[in-house]
Amino acid sequence: MDLSKYDEKHVRVRDIYGGTHTGVADYYPSEYCRDEFGEEEDAVRIEGFYVFGPQIASIEEITVHGSAELRTERLILRRYRPEDAEDLYRYLGTDPESARYSGWNPYATPEMARETVRRYIAGYGEEHFYSWVMDWEDVLVGTIGAYDAEDGRIEAGFSVVRGWQGRGLATEALKKVLEYLTENEGFSRVTAWCAAENTGSRRVLEKAGMKLVNIEKDGLAVGGRKYDKLNFEYRKGNDTMFTSDMVAPCGLDCSLCTRALRKTDPCPGCSGPDENKPDFCANRCGIVLCRKRKENGYRFCDECPDYPCGDVMEKENRYTSQYPLRESPLENLRMIREAGMEAFLAQERRTWTCGQCGSPVSVHTGICSGCGRKTGGNETR
Repeated sequence: MDLSKYDEKHVRVRDIYGGTHTGVADYYPSEYCRDEFGEEEDAVRIEGFYVFGPQIASIEEITVHGSAELRTERLILRRYRPEDAEDLYRYLGTDPESARYSGWNPYATPEMARETVRRYIAGYGEEHFYSWVMDWEDVLVGTIGAYDAEDGRIEAGFSVVRGWQGRGLATEALKKVLEYLTENEGFSRVTAWCAAENTGSRRVLEKAGMKLVNIEKDGLAVGGRKYDKLNFEYRKGNDTMFTSDMVAPCGLDCSLCTRALRKTDPCPGCSGPDENKPDFCANRCGIVLCRKRKENGYRFCDECPDYPCGDVMEKENRYTSQYPLRESPLENLRMIREAGMEAFLAQERRTWTCGQCGSPVSVHTGICSGCGRKTGGNETR
């Protein structure tokens, strides 16, 4: 029996004594087992329990869900244990900085820490309950979890013990959780937020691959102070293109813009924050600056009684005649109203995805943002 192929895999082992062991397997070759235990056999260790080859009746790799144990280069993301409450209170509960921007500390007293741990452990039987301790060589260095699952979306959050901050551990853990939630658990979108002043958390979110989608002015109120709230998002495969957030008020799909398709510092689209936007789009576009649209809260220009105004018609004429490929803002808004946003986005994805590599094509150049292939007229709308 080749046990090495199960190393760091989620497995179920049934032993010859009738016992069952489920978890992540660590493989140990016979040389190690001989030196450590005097056994000339390979073994796997599951949650601290060694099972030697001759003791295994069957072993199988299994699909896991919920708060399954996850591994990174340096961390084990594991379930909470009752004995964690003491460390959580000592390292996070007594640190005022851990709740500085949230105003919420579930470990603020020993009793709260024990109750929080008890509640988390009780939740592990739920389908979409995700809560882990960050464990580095049996030392609790932080926590990470995901909450409020709804319509394919879930929100992630994390805390790192102060003495362990600045080592990239939160980024490492968050990358793994984002991958697990989207690839294994089927979520299409993971969100997170932080205060604008919380530069450490912002760096973690960005380094993990999350994108800033909007800023809520004074969106957080903590301890009598207000902070701007930065909202981030991660999509399956980190695909932020062809989403409703990328549809401009005039109807243009910003997913097709050359600036949005850049590999570094991409434009977040007309409806996103001003960071990384071209100066014209952020400060000089008549549609962006339109007072009537802002005062009335119009999401799209066709909600306005003056539609189509001169600014919209300028976009229509330019994008239907002056670039290699054709995109009509008026036609886009009409389809959104008649068929709905989801149908429109599905059509955009079919029309503007490169048939060779699957990346978006720029309307401005007709060139695929992934493989650089020039597309032909038959791929335009």
